[in-house]
Amino acid sequence: PPPRLGLLFLTRGDVHHPELWRDFVAEAPGRVSVFSHAKFPAQTSGGFLDGTGIRERFATEWGDISLVKASRALLLEALEDECLTHFVLLSESCVPVRPLPEILRRLELDPRPQFRFRTLEEASARHVSRIGAVPEVPRGCWRFQSQWWLMDRVAATFAAGVDFTEILSGMFAAD
Repeated sequence: PPPRLGLLFLTRGDVHHPELWRDFVAEAPGRVSVFSHAKFPAQTSGGFLDGTGIRERFATEWGDISLVKASRALLLEALEDECLTHFVLLSESCVPVRPLPEILRRLELDPRPQFRFRTLEEASARHVSRIGAVPEVPRGCWRFQSQWWLMDRVAATFAAGVDFTEILSGMFAAD
């Protein structure tokens, strides 16, 4: 099937540039679904994210495990749409920098997930110092990456499959 993209917005309110997002989604009707988890859902009323809120909600705080829980809830709800092939996590300050048809074309050519992670050996001293809060994770299993990602359905299903949030809840900036 042709790629179909789930846009998962983890935000405080509506996106900063709603007109850009409306134009972006309109470039390929039926190929994009939008999901949102806004800290202040009332601020999405009448905006781009109006009507896109997911069922499960968390009170989110910066650097807190609640952001991981909200991101996971976004992914779980988006996975319910079996037509979606890819999922991208975004914030309200994100803007599309490539046309949607180009992104979909690239996903047709290379549908793999997009991660830029660092191993424990490559990680900053700040990240290395945080792993002591989670002794359950073996040293060789650590990967550090930005909170923002693009996953295909296989990676998304795997990532959402087991809930590790409680294990990571003691870590500073667990997101």
